[in-house]
Amino acid sequence: MTRRAYMMLVLGILVMSALLLAELVRMPRMPAPGEPDGRATVYPADGQRSSSESKQLRVTVHMKEAEYRSLEEANRLFMMKYPAVQVHLSNEAEQSNSPEVYSLWKREAELGISQDIMLMDNSWVREFAALGYLSPVDSLTTGDVPGDLSESLLDVLRWNGYLWAMPMDLDPYVPIWNKKLLALESGGQLPGSWEQYTQLLEETAARHKTINLLQLTPGRLEELMLWLRQYEAETKTTRSYGPADGLGLLHSETQDKLLYLASISQRISRLDAPMQLLSALQEGELLSAFVPWSNYSSWTTQLDELVQLDLSRIEPYRHSGRSYAISSRSVAVEEALLWVQEMTDTLKQQQAYQVNRMLPARLSAYQPVAGSGIEEAQLPPTWWVNVLKGRAAKPEVPGPGWADAWMKREVQYRAYSVESWDFTAFTNALLDEKAEDAD
Repeated sequence: MTRRAYMMLVLGILVMSALLLAELVRMPRMPAPGEPDGRATVYPADGQRSSSESKQLRVTVHMKEAEYRSLEEANRLFMMKYPAVQVHLSNEAEQSNSPEVYSLWKREAELGISQDIMLMDNSWVREFAALGYLSPVDSLTTGDVPGDLSESLLDVLRWNGYLWAMPMDLDPYVPIWNKKLLALESGGQLPGSWEQYTQLLEETAARHKTINLLQLTPGRLEELMLWLRQYEAETKTTRSYGPADGLGLLHSETQDKLLYLASISQRISRLDAPMQLLSALQEGELLSAFVPWSNYSSWTTQLDELVQLDLSRIEPYRHSGRSYAISSRSVAVEEALLWVQEMTDTLKQQQAYQVNRMLPARLSAYQPVAGSGIEEAQLPPTWWVNVLKGRAAKPEVPGPGWADAWMKREVQYRAYSVESWDFTAFTNALLDEKAEDAD
């Protein structure tokens, strides 16, 4: 090769190298993990940071309009904080225990088209979990979270060793007594046994011919069941309250109590509006009732002078709670966990209480949070913490088949209560059912 040819070859190589180097300089540098890359950063429930494409979440709830508007605002703030997660809310119905909502969500789960997150009645959770429709949420109960939730409440949401929903709130019934009538008839002493209870009612009925002894809402099975559970014998710990035993309605003691209701049915009021109930108490026309806490706490009257609560007979974990559950078919479980974590923290539960008056599930929510602007007087009484921690969910923890059995039984009860009280016919129907099961 001549010297001239050699020099031309070297020059060509240098030109090609320069062109390649210039191209490399113009190429964008790939960012290292954790460096800004033009995408939003998602903070999953476990606190780890991860870079992610935008994820879509669908959340379905069933709540009243004012509460839904509050949730919309909380969701808007969530999406501002985590712009890579877009959350679409839908509101199915107003009634938290609506059979229509239960049937809709179960059908969607069977078809594999459930929403990512559902604000679910606690009594539905175990069934949906057992059928494989939910994803576990145990990762949300790390750190101090387990101590901030009642173990009995968590038991309602556990199945096969896993936690399947994150508690949001509760709306238990509270047994109340007309304070003036109770002072007049028993010196203010609450009955401590079935015998004392019936004696108080019978003496009051004899002295006051027009006073109603008890309030029950027609067709509302949970009120009836709460009344039937009052002053149970000690043998209750060995009973079954599952679908096979008619949810407890097939027990002989229960049927005896139904016949007692039949004997005083003319003195059982049938009010269906909270303000009607309050008026009856104020006018001295009613001795006792069961009232959802959300209704009771919304009354602005001086309740301490009007009513006496029987704290020992509150059953906070029966049919009254709601929890956020995540579908097993969700393709954004990590983001769903993050959303649930944010929506169920202490402050969010306190803010929700200002709107719906349903008790927070977190025990820390009964004390003010610094800087929140919510004062102690705006929160539920702190005695609720002891009630929630001290009550067991057993013997009745709803499991698979329970929700269907409950709804069918409620339809049956309506037939004997909506038009008029017919506890005798209701008892006879239960006895016939018991006899058929025995055959």
